[in-house]
Parts: sequence; structure tokens; C-alpha cells
Amino acid sequence: MMHQFLITRFGETGWMVAAISIVGVIAGLALWLTGARFSRPIITLIAVSIGALVGLRLPAWFAVPVGTWATAVGGALLLGISGYALHRMWVGAALAFLLVAWAAVAVWNVYCAGQAVSLPSAYGVRSLTDFWANLPTDFRKISPYFCGMALVTALIIALIWSRAAMVMLYSVLGASVLMIMGMVAIAIAKPSLLGILPSKTGSQIATFGAMVLFGAIVQWKFGPKQTSDNEGKDDTKNEGYLKDKHDPINQITAKPGEVRPMY
Repeated sequence: MMHQFLITRFGETGWMVAAISIVGVIAGLALWLTGARFSRPIITLIAVSIGALVGLRLPAWFAVPVGTWATAVGGALLLGISGYALHRMWVGAALAFLLVAWAAVAVWNVYCAGQAVSLPSAYGVRSLTDFWANLPTDFRKISPYFCGMALVTALIIALIWSRAAMVMLYSVLGASVLMIMGMVAIAIAKPSLLGILPSKTGSQIATFGAMVLFGAIVQWKFGPKQTSDNEGKDDTKNEGYLKDKHDPINQITAKPGEVRPMY
């Protein structure tokens, strides 16, 4: 599906699609194994991009006679600051979005496999309502429960254990990008290899879960570790004592018999 979309968008030559797939594979691999280490800059850049894109559309949405450059700069600045300052909130929201999206995909593959659906031509309230009403009945009945559980799970993890939420976010995101772009690259280079990939839904879920678990373990072991305030203070005291102990000027100016504090 992604391969067909890219071919339709960029033409049949395939060189642009191949370049996009290669960049996607590299980006997915980096996010999968090392994304948590650079989480704050990544979140800030994403927030800036979202703010600029939304700002470009605001004058048209609300019919406001303001230049698009002004709203774009303002949106980028506002969301960029929030992405840096409210990093934990953005991580939780992104993790919730990813888990809800994959829960919806899993429900569709299990209960609505083989059915086609047309995306809405516009994204107003009425068009989205009509789009939801045209979805299969099984999906409309079952998906809210699984998507709700995914949302609650992500929010609980983000609130209780921020490091686990950050590691899980980049593991899921990286595995998703790596898997999708990898399949696109295989479809371009050698489509016959697609036959060796798991075809059953259960096998696909297990494979994806194993990828997420491996990426999370790698990032947990080699990623940045959170330290408490007391540990930082103790380290600062020890460094200060060692500096005083080995400072020759400090030793020369010390009075005879003076005992330096050991902290």
C-alpha cells in the first residue's frame, strides 16, 4: 500500500521512491536504537514543524486577514518552546498517538481484513463524521475499546515512569518506520522477497512486538540514565574536595596545622 502510494505520488521512475525508502530505513534504524538519547531535540524540532504547518493554515481556516508568515513563525515559536519545556508531556502524547494508531491497525487487520475504505476529501467535522459512519460496523464497535486501552496505557506509563515512556516511544516509532520503509525498499529492489515475510496477523504482531522489545532493551541499556538530585550534589562535593586536595596553590597558602574540611 505504501509502495503504491509513493509510486503514484512521485511517478513510475522509482528513483525518488527508492531514495525516500533508503532515507526512511536509516531514520527508522536510528530512532529504533538511539532515539531516546536525542529525545528533547527531536521533540522540539517536531513541535516547531507542527507549529509552522498549522500556522500556515490558520488564516485560511478562520478567515483572518493576517499574513501566513506571521502565524507560521508564531506557531513554530510557541510550539517549539512548549516542546522543549514540556518534553515529558509531548512524549506521553506521542506515545499515546502511536499506540492508538497501532491498536486501530490491529483491529482492522483482524476484523476488517480485505475491506476498502476511502479517505475523506476534507477534514471538517461533518466530513469526519461521515467517514466514521462509513467504516465497517465491526470496526466501529470494537476499535474504541482497544484504542481506549492503548490510550490509557500510554498515559499511565508517561505519568509514572517517564524514562520507560520515552524508550517505548522511540522503539515503537523506529520499528514502525523501519518496517514500513523496509518493505517499500524490498518491493522496489526485489519484490519476490516479500513472500518470506509473515503473512498471518498473529505472526506479524509477534514480529513487530519482538522488534519493539529489542529496541527498548538496547535504548534502556545504552541510553541516558536519570540520576537523583542527591547523587548530583554528592558528585559535586567530591569533585570540589579533590580539586582542593590537589591544588598546589591551596596547599601553599594553607596555614601550618590547618585541617581542610573533608565534606
